Formats: sequence, C-alpha cells, structure tokens
Amino acid sequence: MKQAFLIVAHKNFEQTKQLIEFIADEDHHVYIHIDQKNDGLFNQLKQYFQSFNTVFFLEQRMSINWGGLSQVLVTIQLLKQASNRGYDFYHLISGQDLFIKTKKEVSSFLKKNKGRQFLETLDIEENLWRIKGYYLFSDSIKYDCYTESFRKEIGIINRKLAEVSDIVVECSYGNIIYHKDRAR
Repeated sequence: MKQAFLIVAHKNFEQTKQLIEFIADEDHHVYIHIDQKNDGLFNQLKQYFQSFNTVFFLEQRMSINWGGLSQVLVTIQLLKQASNRGYDFYHLISGQDLFIKTKKEVSSFLKKNKGRQFLETLDIEENLWRIKGYYLFSDSIKYDCYTESFRKEIGIINRKLAEVSDIVVECSYGNIIYHKDRAR
C-alpha cells in the first residue's frame, strides 16, 4: 500500500529529520514544504536527504501564516506534486507531529479501511481562543506584496484588537474581524 505524507514544517531540524527518517521508505513517500521564513532548515534538510529517492521538497516555497490562506495554498501545492504517483492514502501532517503507532500498525488499519477518509473537526466554541488573537490580514490573495514593515504594523494592530475584543465573529481569507458589540 503506497502512502504519501505531505509535511508542512517551519522549525526544529532534528525533530523534522527524525520524523522524515521514520516515515520514508519504498511504500511511504514524503513531500515536504519548508516555510520560506526558514532558509536554514530548508538547506539543512535538503542536503541531509539529497540521496533519498522517497523524499521530495517543494522548491516553490512560501511564507506560511497559521490559519491563513497560505496554509491552504501550500496544501494544494503538496497535493499537486504528489497526486501524479497514484498513492492509496495521503496524510497531511506538520513537521512537529510524532507517530504514536508504528508504520505497520497504521498501514494495517488503513488496509482494513480502504476507501474511507479520516478527518478531524473541532468545535469552534472550544477552540475560539486559538482563533481570537490570530492574525488580522495574516494572508491575502496578494500576500507577496506585503513588505516586512507592513507585516509588523499589522501584527501591532492584531495585538491591539485582541486586547479590546471579546469575540471573533467573522473570518475570511485569513482576515479576522472583531465585533465587541456582538460579544456574548
């Protein structure tokens, strides 16, 4: 059973290296995107895995912002790169993930459940704290036009809005709009 592991990573060379080493073999291929903000990690991992024929790096890198459109775009890039090989299963994970089961146990479970998909969803009310202070204008459809100073200014605005806001009520394209008057 062929499986593709699509990894989005941004830090921790040793942890990411160990994760890839654990996964990569003839039946388990790794496709990895390293955040554009960490050239050191990208260069270290690419050099380390250069002789592996089961590890593939996205060369077209982008700056990833948590909860932003960039996360969706990089996921699509990874799927496009992996989709021409006809895998039985695709796993989207981060470079910070660790396995709690062996590859053999995971593969056995997936063989028993061939044709099924497994997705996790979370209740937004229980996880509102994760969304509340995150990134007004973190991404935009034209995110490449943002300058570093503009991003810093937006970060200041985000923190100020989070301080005065009680609830997030609207999100679109990674932009969070706060409405204190609608708070519970």
